[in-house]
Amino acid sequence: MMSVSRWSVVLVLIVAMVTGSVAIAAQPANDAFFRTWERTERPVMDRATTRTWMWGPTGTTGAISEPYLEAPGGYREVQYFDKTRMEINNPLADPDDPWFVTNGLLATELITGRVQIGHLSHVQIDPSRSQIAGDRHPSSPTYFDLSHFLDAEATPVGEELVQQLTVDQETPQLETVPDLAEYAVESAYYVTQTGQSVAAPFWEFMTSSGVVREGGVNTQGRLFDDPFFATGFPITDAYWVHVPVGGEWTDVLLQCFERRCLTYTPSNPEGWKVEAGNIGRHYHEFRYGRPPEVLDCIDLNLATAFDLVQLPSVGPSRAQTIMEHRPFDSVEDLERVPGIGPATVDGILEHGQACIVYEFNGGNAFHQSR
Repeated sequence: MMSVSRWSVVLVLIVAMVTGSVAIAAQPANDAFFRTWERTERPVMDRATTRTWMWGPTGTTGAISEPYLEAPGGYREVQYFDKTRMEINNPLADPDDPWFVTNGLLATELITGRVQIGHLSHVQIDPSRSQIAGDRHPSSPTYFDLSHFLDAEATPVGEELVQQLTVDQETPQLETVPDLAEYAVESAYYVTQTGQSVAAPFWEFMTSSGVVREGGVNTQGRLFDDPFFATGFPITDAYWVHVPVGGEWTDVLLQCFERRCLTYTPSNPEGWKVEAGNIGRHYHEFRYGRPPEVLDCIDLNLATAFDLVQLPSVGPSRAQTIMEHRPFDSVEDLERVPGIGPATVDGILEHGQACIVYEFNGGNAFHQSR
């Protein structure tokens, strides 16, 4: 969705050279998202450092309003990126607080199917069958596969990680593979909150320093002020998987945290041995039933209040009322909103910017019931 936001920056066209198709990607939708994105991603984009993207080069959607019970008006602003999403649960909080922008417990929700719609409120659906690591292949593990091992014991700190997860059968299995000791990867840090230990390559990455963007300039600093800011706490042990990567069978260490899943590939070049998976894309499809995209219209089912007031005869109060009556089947369906009659709908239709792209009949949007 194209977000008509006070903080909007120019949309970037990304041309898919192989297919010849053109997709539209959005830059961060507001100042808070931009500051969070810029700190780690600008140096990567400027080639001032070599490391994995933590968010992605651009947004894969514009700003989206998502139901959240405790958010003002019942909706929070979110934006999706390849590697995760950003969200503001309380826009009235201190924007300088490092937790003003968060990125959701996406991995937990994908693995368990327990989707958070408020501080203590959840909706239960099936876990995600999206593959976490490797090419699309029956041997590549899914979030559902990891759900079998949430209660598995952590490898004690200092011990080598030699358990391999295999999924090319009906039930995923763990087996000890002594040959994996050749990689000399140990469990490094025990987390009491979840009873799991962080693998050494991931802990080294989460506590590392490097080039970051602060005050408009590149400088040296800690990648994350809190090691768990981007990932959350570990919810699984770290397991080796043998999967095709670019068509080549490769040993990859995989570990899922509350917010993300990280991989360590010993054969990758320096700077790219540890990578964050594309959980933002996976979660968007899990939640909305389709891949993310940036739209060139104001989708009545996803638009933020700031976007909705761009429509004729829609002020802040009416925008909130529209949001409370989602989802809509068509633009004409606005007539069931109190205070909106045929004349107003005709004006919105004539304006030409309103649309319905995301239809949630039987989907997992988790909008308020009609």
